[in-house]
Amino acid sequence: MTELIIGARRVKPRRRLRTAVVAVLVAALAATAAGTIFARATAYPEPAVTLPADPAAATADGELTYSGGRLSRRGRVWVLRVAGGARSMGAARGHLLAPLVAPVGAALDAALERTVPDGGWLDRRLHAARMRWQFRLLDDAIAGHQLVEIAAAAAAAGGDYAQWVRREAAIDVGVPRGGRVSATVARALTVVAPVRGPEGERLIVGRVFSLPGGGDGGDSAAAAPVVTFAHPDGALAFASVEWPGAIGAVTGVNREGIAVLVQPARTADVRAARAGKPSGLIARDVLETARTLDDAIAIVEHATPLGAAAFVLVDGARRQWAIVERSPEGTATRRPDAATAVGGVLSADPFEDDPINEHARRASADPQRIRRANELLRMHAPESAADMVALLRDRRAAGGAPLPPGHRGAIDDYTAVHAAVIDPSSMALWVSDPGGPHARFRAFDLLHELRGEGAVPAPPADIPAPEDFDDAVPARVRAARAALRRASAAAGPAAEEWLQRALALAPDVPEIQLAAAQRARRRGDAAAAAEHARRFLELGADDPEAEAQLRASGGSW
Repeated sequence: MTELIIGARRVKPRRRLRTAVVAVLVAALAATAAGTIFARATAYPEPAVTLPADPAAATADGELTYSGGRLSRRGRVWVLRVAGGARSMGAARGHLLAPLVAPVGAALDAALERTVPDGGWLDRRLHAARMRWQFRLLDDAIAGHQLVEIAAAAAAAGGDYAQWVRREAAIDVGVPRGGRVSATVARALTVVAPVRGPEGERLIVGRVFSLPGGGDGGDSAAAAPVVTFAHPDGALAFASVEWPGAIGAVTGVNREGIAVLVQPARTADVRAARAGKPSGLIARDVLETARTLDDAIAIVEHATPLGAAAFVLVDGARRQWAIVERSPEGTATRRPDAATAVGGVLSADPFEDDPINEHARRASADPQRIRRANELLRMHAPESAADMVALLRDRRAAGGAPLPPGHRGAIDDYTAVHAAVIDPSSMALWVSDPGGPHARFRAFDLLHELRGEGAVPAPPADIPAPEDFDDAVPARVRAARAALRRASAAAGPAAEEWLQRALALAPDVPEIQLAAAQRARRRGDAAAAAEHARRFLELGADDPEAEAQLRASGGSW
């Protein structure tokens, strides 16, 4: 009777089932279509590359060859020589260094993974998709020949192309574990000094570069410094100091004596989800095309950077240099007329009011290193490469007070993945063995390597390690920092034990005492927190923000 009055009719079970099946099929088709659209929107079109069929082969003089490239060792520094087109150079880079790439790549991947916040179970399930979406525009700003080189390197090393593309952005947008908003994956210091000698005036450049924000604190990159001598078709030959798997450059000089050194920074306009060129690939553009300082400045000023950085540009032939500070929306160029140290805090007017750059100025130890380096330049300007190495080995605060081993305010803070001295005027290069500035510096003849002058290389003398230096000290500091990273990644008793291991290995490293104070505070142990905080201040705080908070609270939390 109800059906007759209302006009409804009974739905047969078979029809209900058919409707449900159709709905499921439509939903599945919609999901498939959406997935296909998403995959296409976030994929990087991979250049087609063909790798050489022949395997790598050893030569009688101890080199490994592949795709026109040659790999050898100088002391404990890897020396890679590549030439030809982007495909040939990429294949040689990837294949010859393949055994060394994985740990460095994993460390950079960890910093990139943290650019996508972890908000819970659903976020973790969608993490890979969110990464693809966030970096979907990255390849749009990278030159075609650079993408070909990346593709060839990835294929030759057995890696994933998209992953290799993203790794180029790690120093621009990567996020350190537990890092503050202004923290960067990389940390760098460059010192430029004019030198007057019997051959006239020249410029000497000192350099330390670290990756403390990588997943392993830069340890894998520090164990395998690479000097690459590249002769690309249709471009200028150049030398760069890098880590396995890098295509971009952060420390380099070309055959015209143009040097480029990148100091990564962080500003409020930096976003991972934008079309911008990684700073290392901008530096590659400088090395491959700049013949004068003006050329180099124009390349950096007109680039569309992904991140923020201070580019130190040096023209060794004309004894000129400049600093170009860049962010996605800001540019400032200055030409210093005296020896100067440059770090990862931007100082030009366009960045004065940037809140993240200002936070870095207040919270990081970079200004401490810069002050000390400038103080040393005023006290005793370097007159040789050996003098510049001595400056890079300094472990004192501004004013001369000694700092404990591993203090982040020291020029040599035991985090360097490479240290180098470049003389772009006389075309010589010194690169340290693994260990940083306190290790032996190996010399290279750039006139021969980049210009082909002389039948054989005629490098200047190496700069030896200090006779009284104990290599066990930086090794203990690195091991302690590794334990501290394990503590920050763990929870409960495991985290506490890793922290205790760090304290046992290097009790005089301020950041370890600070971590111990913070953990004691969280577990409610006021006495232990106060003792570790006191020790942190006593050692010479290398975290200015934490120091200010402690002093404001009377030295305890």
